[in-house]
Amino acid sequence: KHKYQVVEVRKNRYIKLVSDPSIVTMLKVFKVPVKVTVEFESKFSEDKKTKVHSCLTLEFKSKIAASFAKLMRTEEIWQAHLEEEMKNGLRIIEFAE
Repeated sequence: KHKYQVVEVRKNRYIKLVSDPSIVTMLKVFKVPVKVTVEFESKFSEDKKTKVHSCLTLEFKSKIAASFAKLMRTEEIWQAHLEEEMKNGLRIIEFAE
């Protein structure tokens, strides 16, 4: 779980959220601190469709923790987290409109 703070907003275009350092548990034993940044950028096209791009950035406390996460092959977990945040971002954008 992450508690995000909105740190930047460009109306109808961009939202940046940053989490306080959170503890991520790997293999139900290892607890690794990580700071997460989520960015949403929306682009409007002439056919009145909106495209939303999302980027999830992970900042581990140390290189050892980052290496351990790679070793444990956590990419799929973070991809799933990005998809979850994308859905949350769409709700934010819908609410803002």
